[in-house]
Parts: sequence; structure tokens; C-alpha cells
Amino acid sequence: MHDTPKRSMWFHRFEQTVAKNLDDKSLSNKKLADFLKISEVHLNRRVKSESGNTPAKYIQDKRMAKAMKLIKSNPDLTEKNISDAVGFIKPSYFTKVFEKYFGRKPCDVVNE
Repeated sequence: MHDTPKRSMWFHRFEQTVAKNLDDKSLSNKKLADFLKISEVHLNRRVKSESGNTPAKYIQDKRMAKAMKLIKSNPDLTEKNISDAVGFIKPSYFTKVFEKYFGRKPCDVVNE
């Protein structure tokens, strides 16, 4: 095993936890903190120091990246299928967040 700083190993575990639970509609800071066995305050501090983002922003970035990948690789998927796959409760809210994030609607990406 090579020398990896503890923080980086911890952050890798955080990333894996997020990736594994990305489709969980109830994924929250509290749930992540419980998974990682730390307090929410500590979670916020560590994620911010490692990534420069809050846990919520980090999760949103990962969800949007996965949504874009799904749309491009599976153009037949519905917005509901994609919103479910990336942890949104309502497809309409997913579409709103996607459009704000990328500047275009999911259906516009499919039609490119």
C-alpha cells in the first residue's frame, strides 16, 4: 500500500458512499454522516476542505453528471427513469435542476 493521506482515503470512502447511494431519494447530510460514522458538522467540514464544495453541492454535481451520462448513452430513457436513477423524487424538479445546471432541458440533450 502506498502512502495516501488519511484525509484522501476518507474522501475516497465518502465518494464511494455517495456513488453507491446516488439513486437514494432520501440521501442527506445526516444519512451520509451516519454511513461514515461522523457528525454532520464534521462531514461538512471535511467535504468542504477536500472538494471545496458542501456535501449537498457535491451530491448535486454527481447526480447531474450521472444524469447527463444516462441521457447521452440511453436516449430512450424517460425523464422519470433518469430522475429515479439519480435520486430525485419528482421528474419535474429534476428537469428544473438539470436545466439550471446545464442551461438546457434533458430532452434538448437527447435531440442534439
